[in-house]
Amino acid sequence: MNVIDNVEDPVAEPKVTRVLESFADSNNTFLYLTAVGKSRKGTVASQGNYRADQDPFVAKALQRAFVWCMQQSGEFRSDPLALAPDDRPAFVVAVPLKDINGNFTGMLAAVVSLDPLLHRLQDASGHQRSVFIVDHSGHVVTHPDTKNFVPGTDLSNSDLNQTNPRLPQELRNTTTTRSPASQGAPG
Repeated sequence: MNVIDNVEDPVAEPKVTRVLESFADSNNTFLYLTAVGKSRKGTVASQGNYRADQDPFVAKALQRAFVWCMQQSGEFRSDPLALAPDDRPAFVVAVPLKDINGNFTGMLAAVVSLDPLLHRLQDASGHQRSVFIVDHSGHVVTHPDTKNFVPGTDLSNSDLNQTNPRLPQELRNTTTTRSPASQGAPG
């Protein structure tokens, strides 16, 4: 978009802000977007009154994202996060910004809501069964019971993360799939 070459440039900042705000307004999955330069200054856009800087867990994930993008020069994906006040599932994704020579100039990051996925899991759950998602380490990514199973809950040794041995094989529906979002940078 030619405005992210130097997001700290006072001339580019209003354009970057408009692009981020337009994107945030048109897509309710992205709760917070930020484009920051090497000095960690830049611009933000958010959904409604969501303030990522007021959530210490999200703020730490954004700090880790910046360091990862600067040092590893690659994409960042955080561990699942529980957003206050209702423990809504989300995670942070980020990509480094680079100049024409490939030098790190900053980061573009987003807080991504998993609410659409949560709603689908809630619709699929019922009749004494819960459909939920865990990461490769057995930690909850999203679960329809957000009060008892917040994102990040360790289910690696739980019976909930196992196929119920009492069910006949034809009634078992445990599925493990790998998604591109589950691969990549550690959070």
